[in-house]
Amino acid sequence: MKRFPLPQALVTATIVIPSLVVAVVNRNAEFAFYATVTVVLGVVIYVAHRRTGFPSALLWLLVGWAALHMAGGLLYVPEGLPALEPRVWYNFWFIPGYLKYDNVIHAYGFGVTAWACWCGLKSLGITRPTFGTLLLTWTAAQGFGACNEIVEFTATLLVEETNVGDFNNAMWDLVANATGALIACLAIAGFDRRT
Repeated sequence: MKRFPLPQALVTATIVIPSLVVAVVNRNAEFAFYATVTVVLGVVIYVAHRRTGFPSALLWLLVGWAALHMAGGLLYVPEGLPALEPRVWYNFWFIPGYLKYDNVIHAYGFGVTAWACWCGLKSLGITRPTFGTLLLTWTAAQGFGACNEIVEFTATLLVEETNVGDFNNAMWDLVANATGALIACLAIAGFDRRT
């Protein structure tokens, strides 16, 4: 059994608890829901960590994902910067009309998820990234990305007003998820070649 990742848990708590309070105070039911989902995911990650022994760097990247996610829905984009309404960071355009903060966070998050999936495979005794194991890693991460879209869809059913977006947004989320997972798989393969 692996040790409880106390530093990561404490930092996550200092991110998620205030985010939940801000969401409740601002009557942002969508992000109160997401903060609750983040807590549940934290428990799931801990259970997986006990069985696989995630590297500390991976756990910190997951903490970073939680922070970027909470910031994306609760912090506002300064005036003068390109953003859709509501002007939260998830609607900020890095490249207007082409690349949003939302896309980047999806790619980052599901790239990290691909690494977690790879660690799960390694805990089963798979030591080298072959085409087949990386394909499994890539598709597993996308499966988790599809679960994320189900969570977003659930938010639209439970909360009257959300910033989830339309079908087009969901499809770009899936493209970003696949891209981030692919980059992670290429990094896993490249790191294996170097070692």
